[in-house]
Amino acid sequence: MFTKILIAFDGSSYSMAALDKAIELAKLDQAKLASVLVFNAIQHYYRTARTYPIPFLSTSIDAYALDEKTEDQIYQSHKTIAERLLADAKKKIESAGLTCETFLVENNTPVDAAKELVSSKGVDLVIVGAGGVHNALSRAVLGSVSSGIANNVCSNIMIIRTECAADHGHAPAEQLKKSKGKGKT
Repeated sequence: MFTKILIAFDGSSYSMAALDKAIELAKLDQAKLASVLVFNAIQHYYRTARTYPIPFLSTSIDAYALDEKTEDQIYQSHKTIAERLLADAKKKIESAGLTCETFLVENNTPVDAAKELVSSKGVDLVIVGAGGVHNALSRAVLGSVSSGIANNVCSNIMIIRTECAADHGHAPAEQLKKSKGKGKT
């Protein structure tokens, strides 16, 4: 059914579940696998610093620009981690008796990287892991990799869900209805 499967991989538990599903499907279809990992080392540093501000700083994180040597160290560190993650994914795929190409994409978005690889490598299925329910604001403003791929990549898409709403404290509708009636007189 599928001949070339692309796994959007970042080493997270979500992408590991996608990797496992890709291996399972590739064995059934005798498909070739490709794994892509996208990283943006310096942008990640600044995004993290802005997302988790240091309470005692009174000025913007931009005022604390990194020197070139520190930026290079961060870049090399992130690149090494990304290379190891991809190597581990490839090793897992090959230990299952399958072949795999890996692509380490720098300074791009996962969605754009997937779009490019789908068109240039003849990918007919993209598998991506997805986390659980996130708050509406972050979903609206930031989106997610899985929804971005589903909405923008011209290929078959399989989203592997690893968590359900219940795992995030969201009760099913029946429980909500029951709890509304409790405690009222």
